[in-house]
Amino acid sequence: MPVGRMTARQLHETARLAEVYGNGDLRLTTGQNVILPNVADVRLPGLVAEPLLDELPCQPPGIIRGLVACTGIDYCHFALIETKDIAQRTARALAETLPSDRRVSMHWSGCPAGCGNHAAADIGLLGKNIRVGDELVDAVDVFVGGRMGPSPKPGVKVLEDVPCSDLPRVLEGILPYVGLRTRGHARS
Repeated sequence: MPVGRMTARQLHETARLAEVYGNGDLRLTTGQNVILPNVADVRLPGLVAEPLLDELPCQPPGIIRGLVACTGIDYCHFALIETKDIAQRTARALAETLPSDRRVSMHWSGCPAGCGNHAAADIGLLGKNIRVGDELVDAVDVFVGGRMGPSPKPGVKVLEDVPCSDLPRVLEGILPYVGLRTRGHARS
């Protein structure tokens, strides 16, 4: 579920798939994804062939798999930027240039409260507004190298005041230097 968003139709269809292929349970993750547990191995080919998985693939590109965004300005009065749409556009642009099996976590927070957990990701983005000429634009500070788990560490701020419109280009330049993971391999 890219950035945790689903339509009502997608949610109903996910519930139907959980009933048909599993035991009816659904699990929502802190990574803004959904899990259909208790699906027997023999039922997996049928599940993977379902049309919904063309829209919400079970094996999305690595940059989209690790994408998390706070609720943003749509539903939070603290947020300074709209996070979810910008996050999806940025991830889709990066997915075109990155190998699909390269995993990178990219977390977005729309304000300093940090609800998107931007400090705990390979790439963390903290929303803000900046002036470019006479115009107020959405921008981010960029953090790299954060991680969760048994040896957590906060990301380090490497860039400030990056306009969101420039973000795909800027992140393409940073990604070669970020500790990326390949499926089945540890972080370098």
